[in-house]
Amino acid sequence: MLKSGRHGVGEVAQALEGSWRLAKRSTKQGLLGQLYNDLGLGYSQLQLFPLAVETFLQALSLCQRPGEQATVLRNLGMAHNALGNYQEARQFHQKAADLHGSLGQRWEQGRSLGSLAFALSQLGDHRAARDNYLHALLAAQDAGDTKGQWQACEGLGAAAARLGQYDQALKYYKEALIQCQKEPDSVRERLVAKLADAMKTHLAQVGLVQVHPSTPAPGRPQAPGSISQVAGTSSRVQSSTADAQHSRWEDKEFEEGQEEKGEEGLVNVPTSVPQKLEGPRTHLPFGGLGAPREHSGILIPNGSQANRSARRPREALPKNPQRRVTQSGFCIIM
Repeated sequence: MLKSGRHGVGEVAQALEGSWRLAKRSTKQGLLGQLYNDLGLGYSQLQLFPLAVETFLQALSLCQRPGEQATVLRNLGMAHNALGNYQEARQFHQKAADLHGSLGQRWEQGRSLGSLAFALSQLGDHRAARDNYLHALLAAQDAGDTKGQWQACEGLGAAAARLGQYDQALKYYKEALIQCQKEPDSVRERLVAKLADAMKTHLAQVGLVQVHPSTPAPGRPQAPGSISQVAGTSSRVQSSTADAQHSRWEDKEFEEGQEEKGEEGLVNVPTSVPQKLEGPRTHLPFGGLGAPREHSGILIPNGSQANRSARRPREALPKNPQRRVTQSGFCIIM
């Protein structure tokens, strides 16, 4: 229904509610974890994040395999990021990153670390955010995740700027620009604007130019307390362990407009024999309440606000991220 675009939000919500009632009466416990996770993905696409959190929690209580648990934990983290519950998001993303790491799932671990970094940045802990963006970058490099790499670089640039390290911010924004050549023009334009802001401030620090209040770049809202999910966005996760292959959870990302969304998406679990899934996974955006954006899994602060020092207010979440359609199987919010 969501994919066809022929049904209104009310119709889809009623269908999801009916599915929920049926699930509560089901005796097939083996399928309930997947079903509740899928319901959570549906609620996330409708931006009904409180309901998404409730169903993801029910899914978590029914999951037995570590890979499935990691997927639901990651979805919970993305939903809490979208709600602005950054302490809860931090806890769920940390657990998801640890589980994915123990399973050798570097792609998923990198996306979880990026979402964790975003939550930390919103809590004002920019040093910890920088460290986790760096770990996310290393994981993305190990997994060959190009989108994860430029998103991590963008996050590193924003963290460096907030810490007053504008030379490092320039370095990472430039690297992000190099890595994102296949992305939409809006992504490159956003990075160019951030690079220009960082350059202006850096030159002012060394006394070469006088800084004037910068105006926000087009399409970059400056609301207080926002982030850019990077895992709304959508990129596919490749399972490398026997457990993951047995239950094949596909991750799709709802990019939360961290810049573009600059955070991650939801993941589905197949009901029978695992099938090899190709392409991006689905996760909830790392940050805002708006619809998911087209980015893969890492949330990054938006606009010139990304270049503010740690003493300035946190950035606001983007309001209108682009949404990705959830695929079958266990889904993750990116």
